[in-house]
Amino acid sequence: MRASGALGVLAIALGGCLAPIRETRLEGPSRPSPEARSEVTVERRVTPTGPIECRAVVATAPMERDVVIRRSFVDSTQDRNGALAMLLGAGAGILVFSKSQVACSGSGACGAPGAAASVLLGVAVIPLGFLAYNALAVRDREVVESVPPEARPGGWGPCSP
Repeated sequence: MRASGALGVLAIALGGCLAPIRETRLEGPSRPSPEARSEVTVERRVTPTGPIECRAVVATAPMERDVVIRRSFVDSTQDRNGALAMLLGAGAGILVFSKSQVACSGSGACGAPGAAASVLLGVAVIPLGFLAYNALAVRDREVVESVPPEARPGGWGPCSP
């Protein structure tokens, strides 16, 4: 029982467990959302020579953009998880094969390789679980996020009454 516990701790320590993940954001251009409305406002300013000038500013809101979040592994943790799961699974297979090759007597000694194979398969599930978790965590995703309203100012000119 101690050996299987030590093997489990060793599998977690050598497997690397959770892989560090790097995210890269790819942001698309902003665009009006389907329910966007444009609103025209007039800005006024006093020129240094004295007259007042005006311009129309068209503001469109709400705006949105597509963002693709690309994820990738930073190091080789996933490789270690996969290698450890395969090694432990192969060891269990060898033990099962050796059990089939041993001529059993009535002493019950044939159960040891089968029990060891079961323990190895149980321990192999640990890095395999981390392998699956990391594979799910590194998936890319696409989101639509809100951006500030877009304002397009016109040229300055004399104010109309």
